[in-house]
Amino acid sequence: MLKSRFVAFLYRIFAFGVAVSGLFTGSGFGYKWAKIFFYSQLSNMLICGMLFYLAVRTGIDLLIKGARGSACYSPRLQMAFTVMIIFTFLVFWGLCAPFGPAELKVWTYGSLTVHAFTPALAVGNYVLFCEPGHLKKRDIFLCLLIPICYTLLVAALGLGGTVFYVLDGVKYYSPYPFMDFGGHTIFTMCFLVITSVLFCATAAGFYYADVNSRLSKNSYNQ
Repeated sequence: MLKSRFVAFLYRIFAFGVAVSGLFTGSGFGYKWAKIFFYSQLSNMLICGMLFYLAVRTGIDLLIKGARGSACYSPRLQMAFTVMIIFTFLVFWGLCAPFGPAELKVWTYGSLTVHAFTPALAVGNYVLFCEPGHLKKRDIFLCLLIPICYTLLVAALGLGGTVFYVLDGVKYYSPYPFMDFGGHTIFTMCFLVITSVLFCATAAGFYYADVNSRLSKNSYNQ
């Protein structure tokens, strides 16, 4: 872990700028009002908020406490948001990019930023500046709140008749075709929720194990 507030401040300002530029240039399809309900858009908005908060906190400590020292703030929140954006990366490149509609522009700057650059910068922020020793096992469940709430929100909108976009004359009641609740049963919804929970619990578990491993190594070296 780097204990340089100056480096952390520059990194977070740069990452925030990249993330914001991705949101404003990100490609998508469907009705404009509906784009905010895409998981990639929501997760990137939350990451922008996190990076802005971290940059401000780092800048304040840089002025008051100096350049040397910890720049780790709200590590539990950082873990939850980092797992969230990793989920964005994996779902997009594993499902949306290879199987999405032709209208989806994968290789534009906006799409690459939202689905690759920003996730990489978020992971880098966590690895470089978040010190071990702050996480507890119950924090794993914190990572489940975002995907569960998102799935339930989209399900409620879809089942309520909200049309997110129309492709080839077919109405889609979800931001993503594989989550189209208008044409799927309650069992599919449950499967999606359970899959999201299992993935995020597994990812959060790996994060927790990694942090404890780094803490143990640091204690041993001392």
